[in-house]
Amino acid sequence: MRFFIGIGIIVGSILIFGWWGLLSLIIALPFIGWQDRHKGPFPTNQRVTTDYRKGNILGSEIPISFRSIQNLLVKIGKESLNSSDLHIELHVLVGTLRIEKYAVSNLTDKQVLLQVMQDFSSAFPNWQKEYSIINEAINHEFE
Repeated sequence: MRFFIGIGIIVGSILIFGWWGLLSLIIALPFIGWQDRHKGPFPTNQRVTTDYRKGNILGSEIPISFRSIQNLLVKIGKESLNSSDLHIELHVLVGTLRIEKYAVSNLTDKQVLLQVMQDFSSAFPNWQKEYSIINEAINHEFE
């Protein structure tokens, strides 16, 4: 119902005020229910949001590795990292995780990396393409 009232406001404003009536969007869209004005009126997947509590906990447990993972995701996102550099970064990350005593010592390097990526992706799920590239590299490098 609110949708039709909002459309009515927009159409009425355009008929009365001409194209200046488009300014009625400022009034109509919040009335329709556009909650996230900065994202636009398009439907988004609300399940894919950052969990800052998990991120803060993970960042306090493994501060150096946490920053390394962030840098790795950004480099992959910018496509400034080739596959051999990615494998080197993963080996350095495993070493850093071992130094920070992230995982149980009897886990393999592959298991440690998959576990940290799972924990990181549950806190920051917006990097799905980058996570798939990292998981593929982990499975390829650590067999």
